[in-house]
Amino acid sequence: MLIILLALAFKILAVLNEQSFWFDEAVSLSIAKHNITDSWQYLKWENNPPLHYWLLHCWIGIFGETEISVRLSSVLFSILGIIALYFLGKKL
Repeated sequence: MLIILLALAFKILAVLNEQSFWFDEAVSLSIAKHNITDSWQYLKWENNPPLHYWLLHCWIGIFGETEISVRLSSVLFSILGIIALYFLGKKL
């Protein structure tokens, strides 16, 4: 559990220390701003699965398009992934 808390602290610090969007973050935000049906035309050339953009679309609808709020979605899913791996490893 300590590892999860440390990972959360490092991810939040990384989010707060970043200055502006990286190119891939700007592209993700640009695609996510479109509604889900319109985003298909942009996803033809993307190598990421569409669920990321659709979740980001819902996220910015709730929390806005600020740099911190957009990056916090990645923090949340990273922490959820770490928790899932923790319980999977514990089960093994």
